[in-house]
Amino acid sequence: MPEPARAQREKLGQNRTRTDAIVVASAGNLTYAELLKAVKGDASLSHVSGDVQTIRKTANGDLLLRLKKAPGHSAEEVKTAVGKALGAKATVRALTEQTRLEILNLDEVTTKEEIAEAINKETGGTPVAVDSIRSLRATRGGCQIATLTLPTTTANVLLTMGKLRIGWVICRIKAILSPMRCYKCLEFGHISPNCTAAKDLRGACFKCGEKDHEARNCSRDPHCILCAQKKDLPTNHPSGSFKCPAYIEADLLTQTIVELRIDVAILSEPYRTIRSNTWVADPTEKAAIWSCGQNTRHFSGVKAAKGYVRTKLNDLWVYSCYLPPSWSLKDFSEAIDNLVIDASLHSPAMVAGDFNAWATEWGSAYTNARGKIVVEAFASLDLLLLNAGSNPTFSRAGGQSIIDLTFLSTRLAASATWEISEAYTESDHRAIITTLNMQRSAPRISTRSHYKEGTLNIQTFRATLAGMEALEHEEAVMTKVKEACDASMQCSRRFNGHRPVYWWNQEIEEARRECISARRAYHRSRGNQSFLFLREIYTQKRKVLKRLYSPAKSDASTNCVTKRRTTYGAEHIRW
Repeated sequence: MPEPARAQREKLGQNRTRTDAIVVASAGNLTYAELLKAVKGDASLSHVSGDVQTIRKTANGDLLLRLKKAPGHSAEEVKTAVGKALGAKATVRALTEQTRLEILNLDEVTTKEEIAEAINKETGGTPVAVDSIRSLRATRGGCQIATLTLPTTTANVLLTMGKLRIGWVICRIKAILSPMRCYKCLEFGHISPNCTAAKDLRGACFKCGEKDHEARNCSRDPHCILCAQKKDLPTNHPSGSFKCPAYIEADLLTQTIVELRIDVAILSEPYRTIRSNTWVADPTEKAAIWSCGQNTRHFSGVKAAKGYVRTKLNDLWVYSCYLPPSWSLKDFSEAIDNLVIDASLHSPAMVAGDFNAWATEWGSAYTNARGKIVVEAFASLDLLLLNAGSNPTFSRAGGQSIIDLTFLSTRLAASATWEISEAYTESDHRAIITTLNMQRSAPRISTRSHYKEGTLNIQTFRATLAGMEALEHEEAVMTKVKEACDASMQCSRRFNGHRPVYWWNQEIEEARRECISARRAYHRSRGNQSFLFLREIYTQKRKVLKRLYSPAKSDASTNCVTKRRTTYGAEHIRW
């Protein structure tokens, strides 16, 4: 199977293809219940009843019969049988999911009839009508491109083939990926059931935007409703046409999302705002989170604050940030402090966005004041910076920088991947792809315990081991010994599987804890009257910490050298 065909099928999400359906609409005054009784009570429809999977009522009150994935009769056959049984009581139509395709490299004299004949010969399924071929346009080099709208099952067969011989030429086949569109507000990125826009544009002409006629009968000059809502955009084109800036942007974003199979998009300073329950944004609409995957995530715990928006998707708290470069250092610091306080209360979390800050920690040439604030504030959180390498995330007019950051909770960062995508998004910022593994692994049960030897209570140890002589199995003996150790000794503290540095001690640990607490209070007091006082406290705590670990390093190094020399001397004597 050619790789391009497989990739196109993955883009279309063919594993989630909707099954066919039949819609029965009353031709008179029949209610939904009366339609359902008429269909179920007709004995002539018993042979197709086994092909129906679910029965639903549509928003218009019509009867919807959703067929099985592999029915015994096709949708057209079921439609014919139901229409014959109901007669003039109702109108029946079949709903089959459609997919748009392009056939390339056709020669100059190929006709629509030849294309339909070639497809029917190869697929062998439901015949493809000539009307399914929407257009046939000329390209460079004396070739043509055909645009088709086919049932998804037939389109999948052609995409699996990847190529098709039409006449004397072997032609390439590819899918046309169109952005999702709402026919209530005419915006892109969502559908009408998820739309929250106040203005209802259903029934409006796509060409001029008026509601008194249809686009096919419109003789007025083109006027784009979408571009008219924004400044400095041309409006002399139909809404959603290929020349429409809203369509171009939506098409590029949708293309990137579909190609990379993105589930959640974290956006900073987006060109447009989607009025949908799959989209949340901060008060300025400069930071947004978009649930754009095939399986839409439900938002909960939404909070929109200055500089960021937060929501919970399944078990993950997601933060989208945008901190404009025009903000003063005071406003920037306050927004970061509020963000850190909120993120400290929610875990696991992912914080990403455009911080407009420079720091050597994420590959910048130097650290500015903003970068220092971010580094110091996020040091108090259980978050790791995923940015890797020195590739710029922002590029404009020859200037490059790394200002788009991604932070993730420590327990998720180990299995996460972070990379800068090469996909073109018509933005100065490059797309960043982060892949998370949210599967929770079972906690690892350690069979080894470490105890403090100085806390051994020999009497308790002996009493617990009483009667061990009667044990025969090795596992029972080990369990008994562990019980005795647990009862008679204290367990030693573990440091995540890593030993502390050789000069570390309890006094230094307590001093560092106090120093971090003082630093946090000092940074959060910017703009308050207690700023100078807390800065002095932090300075004193830092000096105390330095005075402690410098002698500790020296003493520990001396002890290590003395022990090493003693050991070497003993080995020399034995030899």
